[in-house]
Amino acid sequence: MKTNPVIYHRGYYRAANRLRGARYTVLAAFVLFTLLLFFLFRRDMTLNHFRYLLRNLDFSSNLTATSGDTMYYSGEADSEFGFVDGGLACVTPTRVFVTDRASGTTFSHYHGYTEPRAVFSEKYMAVYDRRGSSLSLYNAFAHLETLTFEGTVLAAALSDDGELAVAVSEKGQYYSTVYVYSSSLKIENKLSKYKYVTDLALSRNGKRLAVASLCPDGVGGLGSELLLMTVGEKKATLTERFSAESLVAISFTEEDTLAAVTDKAYRLYGKKGDLLVKTDLEERPDRVYLSGGSLLALTGGADSRFASARVYSNRGELLFSLPSVSYRLKSVVATKEGWYLLASDGLTLLEEETGERRLLAPTEERFGFLLEKGAFVYDGETLYYATDSSAKALKDLFVGEEN
Repeated sequence: MKTNPVIYHRGYYRAANRLRGARYTVLAAFVLFTLLLFFLFRRDMTLNHFRYLLRNLDFSSNLTATSGDTMYYSGEADSEFGFVDGGLACVTPTRVFVTDRASGTTFSHYHGYTEPRAVFSEKYMAVYDRRGSSLSLYNAFAHLETLTFEGTVLAAALSDDGELAVAVSEKGQYYSTVYVYSSSLKIENKLSKYKYVTDLALSRNGKRLAVASLCPDGVGGLGSELLLMTVGEKKATLTERFSAESLVAISFTEEDTLAAVTDKAYRLYGKKGDLLVKTDLEERPDRVYLSGGSLLALTGGADSRFASARVYSNRGELLFSLPSVSYRLKSVVATKEGWYLLASDGLTLLEEETGERRLLAPTEERFGFLLEKGAFVYDGETLYYATDSSAKALKDLFVGEEN
């Protein structure tokens, strides 16, 4: 019986043998990669993340162009908003939830706090009860932990890497305690202070902590103290006291310097605690907004409807000195362009780069949603206006509307 001969090619055999060895190399690399992900990012590698990834796989060509301009959800009035892992986080009086750019709810949780306050970082958010002793930590997909303290939570701060700082007042005491946690929620610092902590700030990488406190000034009056330290170390980099000055706000800038505002001056400190800039405020501000070192200070006048406004850059330079802006502001936010101020009669943009003031009177046809009760929320690139039912991207607001 005649059989068909089989032709063997030695080159193919050599290639096959190499590929046989390569598959085990790839498998070993995959296992190593998985283990590294688990140990380095185990707080983020959850089942909810995986489900979210599978649910949102979309290969349509127009996904980027159409997604995210408007996000719809079911919220409540008097909510706080922020962005966590690209999703819109909403903290209502009863619960916290996150909505993605396709209007899908990635997470919802009942917090049960009487007076909830929220702080946000790039990947995490913390919600605490200003009248209670608990704080809850979340990412965009899950409730991670709830911490309970013996006292009232005064303030909290978060870094992009997940470090957490919490200030707690002892019950019935003037003492305050500041707890600093690593991303794995291990205590790195515990500061006991015979002072009343008013504000906390963490640098974006979580390596530096700033604490603002009220305390007696030593001459029978009330002063304040600014403390700057490296997380994990016991000795402070800077401890500065201000006599007859009240620290109003503190914040780290994009350049990792520390901005501190009192009722009399605006100061910038370097990484070693050295004073870089001090700018005296011309008037005692009634309201202060501080974001990334950029400062907006409002001072009311005889007419309660209007206030004078001053804007300082994150280098301490006075950019604006406006004699009259609306004092009854609905929402205020700082963006890369400048400060957006929304009042009932219109929207004002104070452009930091050009030093110009731009005004917009919202029309019902184009920007009627600005007349609703809501708040600005900024994701670092796009500005949104969020209400109890939707968040809409604000694009081309001032095209043809300058005056």
